[in-house]
Amino acid sequence: MLAARFKDEALFESLAAINERFAKLQDTLGAAMRHALVLSGEPSGTFLKTLAFYEKAEVIDTAASWQRCRTARNLAAHDYETAYPEIAEHFNTLHDLRAPLYQASARFLEYCANALGVSPVGRGFTQDFLKIVRGS
Repeated sequence: MLAARFKDEALFESLAAINERFAKLQDTLGAAMRHALVLSGEPSGTFLKTLAFYEKAEVIDTAASWQRCRTARNLAAHDYETAYPEIAEHFNTLHDLRAPLYQASARFLEYCANALGVSPVGRGFTQDFLKIVRGS
């Protein structure tokens, strides 16, 4: 389908947006997890220690699953040119990783609320986000 629609600007712009949003969510969540760890009074050290903490706190499924999302995020930065099978495989992977990343984000919101008493200022986006997470 991608090869047949190789001139479909709207399709490829949509795919680029998916890449960007996936990467932005993981980058933002990673930074927020590190900051929340500091607020928790826990030693932050390396990001692997941060991941171990959040795995133990059941925010992320496993450090390995986070690293898999990170690898997919990093691959999103590469130019695939016309390797349509690789492009399709990449987006299928992002689709598979979407739910675990959304769920980790929702659990992180819960962790921050329960452990730190910190919640997003505006509730409108949070409610919309939680609807998306529950639907994934």
